[in-house]
Amino acid sequence: MFRWCRAPLVALCAGGLVFSTVLASIAVSSIAVPTAAAAPFSPTISPTISPTISPTINWRECGDGFRCGKLAVPLDEADPTGEHVDLAVIMRPARDAHARQGALVLNPGGPGESGVTFLRSAADSLPGSVQDAYDLVSFDPRGVGASSPVDCVDSLDPLFDQSLSPTDDAERSALVDEFRTIATGCATRNADLLSHVSTRETAHDLDRLRAALGESHLDYVGYSYGTYLGALYARDFPGRVGRFVLDGPVDPSLDGATATLSQARGFERSLDDFLAWCSRDSTCSFHHDGHAAAAYDALRARIATDPVPAKDQPGRTLDQTRFDSAVLSLLYAGRPAWRTLERAITSTEDGNASTMLAEADSYEGRGADGADDGALEAFWAITCRDGPVVGDVATTAALETEATRIAPRLGPYIVNTSLACAVWPVPPLPPTGAITAPGTPPILVVGTTRDPATPYEQATALAQQLAHGVLLTVAGSQHTSFASGNRCADRAISRFLLTGQAPADGTRC
Repeated sequence: MFRWCRAPLVALCAGGLVFSTVLASIAVSSIAVPTAAAAPFSPTISPTISPTISPTINWRECGDGFRCGKLAVPLDEADPTGEHVDLAVIMRPARDAHARQGALVLNPGGPGESGVTFLRSAADSLPGSVQDAYDLVSFDPRGVGASSPVDCVDSLDPLFDQSLSPTDDAERSALVDEFRTIATGCATRNADLLSHVSTRETAHDLDRLRAALGESHLDYVGYSYGTYLGALYARDFPGRVGRFVLDGPVDPSLDGATATLSQARGFERSLDDFLAWCSRDSTCSFHHDGHAAAAYDALRARIATDPVPAKDQPGRTLDQTRFDSAVLSLLYAGRPAWRTLERAITSTEDGNASTMLAEADSYEGRGADGADDGALEAFWAITCRDGPVVGDVATTAALETEATRIAPRLGPYIVNTSLACAVWPVPPLPPTGAITAPGTPPILVVGTTRDPATPYEQATALAQQLAHGVLLTVAGSQHTSFASGNRCADRAISRFLLTGQAPADGTRC
């Protein structure tokens, strides 16, 4: 299970990885699976918003031209008069009042990433024509950021002190125990919330946001995991879909094991590409006479038994788990981050892991005081609720073996991050399956050819599943493409958002 985050547009992955598992490897332990059946979720389309909670937002200025507010939504769809959650919402008005076309809602991915933080950082990176024509809007989904955030433990250091590539039963048992501690903390601190943080519920919150914005149809850009949220919205509210862009898509038809192995291959391929380049290019500081891959493997193996100190953080060292975290984080940005990655690895080899440790901390959401920012806890809460599951701990170990075969450097880490769901206190919902969303206008699906986190084949699959999916293929090595520097892609996506004119299916940039 890996977070599908929108890293290239803005450095958010730290949360910003990640994983996302609506479809990732979720392990359910035979000793910890709740015996109660998962409560059924009825994806019915309600023609009206709950009469007990008015879909309104009281906006206030919150700096740098942004406006902030809260949107009340029912915690439990089945109890609209009961407890509610206040969703944090942010908006920057269209720059050209005369050209304004409405509101454009963006989701940065994750799950667990704050849309409020994302929009503050990313608004200026979007094409100028989009900034001129749209009120740019985002929000923190339930359980995330400032929207009743999931809070399980004070620090994730004990987890990342363990090996996420365990070599024996003792290491695997210790890893499961740490996830059990996190799960127990989640149950203790968030008893009423954990059953109500699914993406399916967030899709209904998204329709409440549409209504509160005064829009008859939703115009939407979803990155990575945000494509799953968008696809669910299109399934449940096809008549309210406006101009939808799903960038770096998730294939909801995949089972957990297949999705996890797909992601393991994607990241391993990205790392292989980096190491092959470093071996060819003598200006790469980790060149090692053309043998960068062998040197990488030797360094990683050495760190597993002899962690490297970070000279700017006395007392802290880089272990193999945090080494892998740092590498994964930098791979999100693709080739533009290769120089940063080679320098960070070289510095670690030379005895100073400061850069790599800082990258790992960012990826894991660790603050200077050791506290975590909650993004990973929200990620686990949402993905463990979403499902699908792949089996018990033994089944997950078998999946780890297969992942090690196809992705020996990164596969085990990607599989074992899902172990939280093996001991999660709330059962998963039934799998979503393929999403067709008949009755929508064209939905633009954007796939990057060498996307490490959501490999390109997932984009082709989603475009084919959707009744009116249109595939735009973008050559690149980063995760997601809109506003990442490809002018052809930006022109095609902007034209679609501004005019509704989709590029021809199969267009390549």
